[in-house]
Amino acid sequence: MRNGPDLARERRGEPMKTRWFKRAMTGLAFAAATVMAVPVNALACTQVWMPDTLTAEENTWYAGRAEDSYTRAVKIFGVEPRHEAGFVYQSNENGGGAEGDNFQWKAPTDTYRYTYVRDHGNNGWEGFDNAYSAAGVNEWGVSCSATLSIYPSTEVKAVDPNVDSGIGEYNYVSIALGQSKTAREAVELLGKLVDEHGACSCDQIIISDNTESWLLDVVSGHQWVAFQLPEDQASVNPNMGSLWYKVDLDDEEKCIHSENLVKTAEDGSFLKKFDDDTPDIARSYSRTNEGNGQFSRYVIGRAYFDALDGLDYAVDGQGRITGVTDGSLFFTPGHGEWTTFDMIRSLAARADNVTGLKDGVATTVTGVGRQDSLESHIFEIKRNTDPQVGTVEWLALNRDEYSVAIPSFGALVTEVNWRYGTQGLSTVHQGDRYNNDSVATARAAGEWDQYLPYVMMDINTLANANRADLAPVMRSYLDVLQKALIADNDLVEAELLKTQGTEAREALATRAADKAAEKTWERCYKVLQEAREWLNTDRSKPFAPSDYDAKNDALVTPLGYAELTLGEDPVVEPVYAWKKDAKGWRLVDEDGNTLSNEWKDVDGSRYHFDEDGYMHTGWQSIDGKWYHFGNAGDGAMKSGWLLDGGHWYWLRDDDNAYGPKGSMGSGWLQKDGQWYWLRKSGSAYGPEGSMGSGWLQTGGKWYWLRRSGSAYGPEGSMGIGWLQTGGKWYYLNGDGSMAADTWVGRYHVDGSGAWDRTR
Repeated sequence: MRNGPDLARERRGEPMKTRWFKRAMTGLAFAAATVMAVPVNALACTQVWMPDTLTAEENTWYAGRAEDSYTRAVKIFGVEPRHEAGFVYQSNENGGGAEGDNFQWKAPTDTYRYTYVRDHGNNGWEGFDNAYSAAGVNEWGVSCSATLSIYPSTEVKAVDPNVDSGIGEYNYVSIALGQSKTAREAVELLGKLVDEHGACSCDQIIISDNTESWLLDVVSGHQWVAFQLPEDQASVNPNMGSLWYKVDLDDEEKCIHSENLVKTAEDGSFLKKFDDDTPDIARSYSRTNEGNGQFSRYVIGRAYFDALDGLDYAVDGQGRITGVTDGSLFFTPGHGEWTTFDMIRSLAARADNVTGLKDGVATTVTGVGRQDSLESHIFEIKRNTDPQVGTVEWLALNRDEYSVAIPSFGALVTEVNWRYGTQGLSTVHQGDRYNNDSVATARAAGEWDQYLPYVMMDINTLANANRADLAPVMRSYLDVLQKALIADNDLVEAELLKTQGTEAREALATRAADKAAEKTWERCYKVLQEAREWLNTDRSKPFAPSDYDAKNDALVTPLGYAELTLGEDPVVEPVYAWKKDAKGWRLVDEDGNTLSNEWKDVDGSRYHFDEDGYMHTGWQSIDGKWYHFGNAGDGAMKSGWLLDGGHWYWLRDDDNAYGPKGSMGSGWLQKDGQWYWLRKSGSAYGPEGSMGSGWLQTGGKWYWLRRSGSAYGPEGSMGIGWLQTGGKWYYLNGDGSMAADTWVGRYHVDGSGAWDRTR
């Protein structure tokens, strides 16, 4: 964790993102009502689908989404490890975690490893660090893109409202990927959970494997339908549940649904039907007026795919797209041969970069490429290819418009490059993510520049603010960088298919993901620095990235991602066995070799061996950091809270800028919504790293750390509010610091902080 409140997680109290938005909008409701005749955009996302019959590469199809809600907010890319049966999927969509009215479900079997793209715990989740996985691939090659929020009609909400404790966006991806070997298994499981627990929101989700893709459409509190996506039509959906689709509800091979899907609509008198008397599920359950933002993204998305023929839409006097007539979920693009590059760029479609729109549409209409996108992702899926290699996850951190999507073979990746950041990443550099795309924030260099989410965020902020001069050349450079990544990734994929054995493949795929991220960061960090420097000049000379050969539209220096990945010797892991003698335990390979001054992961635990090859135990200082390796019969590196010798210690539970996983923390720590102090040096009160209690003076201020657990917080946690100790009353401010020589409401505290009089 970051040392000190200024660089640690900001303490925010918003629960579920959508609930935060509703609260924020309440105060604006009257003003909004006076100036708008149609709904505004709320939390917006756009989902895309392109079948393999319409793509340039044979047997390759694409599914993905742009996630929109905040102007500047980090997303965290990582790998969720396997868990034993009984693991609890816990949401925090209503705040309070397990204590709140939230969804909970125990895994009936061991879970699978998967990649995720999660919200930072500071950004609307009360510090919870497992929120809303958004997109990922599991070790069986199942991918999930979620969620696309949709909105039921008033009639639907009256008959079958959402359930606060039901499953929702917080857990959809985690459960689908953590529990399923196929796409169909995943939609069946999620549907079953909606049946049993209800849903806390209405959403659409795309789940795929290497044979098929399914769309799960949760249309009310307990009703849902899932069907195979068509193999001859594409789709763009910008949060419009009303986009109609025809599906045979009786075709159990291609469609599954809740038992009362049609009956609920009939009983509620809101069932709509097509001319052939079959149920129109989308328009039965959805609201009808979707809002200008949704209409614009739908029309511009279809324009990108050259699919405006036959689509009728309205444009008002201000150039806004204000309505769509008879919008369909699926359509036929104007041409085929869509490529990976095309699909990545589809999530940046705007009125000023597509053709075919009606006269009068303002070029300032943003469309799919919005300024408040947090991330965008595209899954490139190869039909009937080995499932370990068959899906490439292309992830652009922050807005797609001025980002680069980085590839990974998620089914095989076991860890990610540190530049993606972790939940311990400071969110200070986000700035005020709710209100503005701060150019001043983006122009400021700092430690945040070491992390991909912030580099991409700042490039987007600066390019968006300088669309006439900086942006065009920046996009040209990022395009050639994107194409280089795609070309190199094809080489890596070919080598992966030739590689035999899961361990060897995992090593190669993890190395590839690491190199792709590192090389992308190097180029993007450099061009960000150059953009900042150029903005400080008089701009008399056009912006010119030093790595961009404009004449040939190419990189000056080859990217080298594939070369770095494949140029290393193949990873051949020796087979080790544990051997014990009078001095302790060692790992010995078939040739009698041992590990010396090395780390080694064995069966899910991490060990370290001394220069003679013996397993470390107890406290050990390694590369200037303290670690704990259990007792003599254990030796596994510990992480999290550790009680040793009557003192509590915090051993980092993930890598961060202050130290690797397992290393001992010091200074301020925020964990599970509480602040703790870990001694920076030993004293009469406790050893270095041990958790403090009682009064603490640091940074010129006094704080109180609870001596024992109570209803207000665990032992060692920082107090807030009124405190009685030693026969006196003290007041601790919102940041935990003791008030002194001031009034607190009707009460006065003296220079020592003690209450001395009342007015």
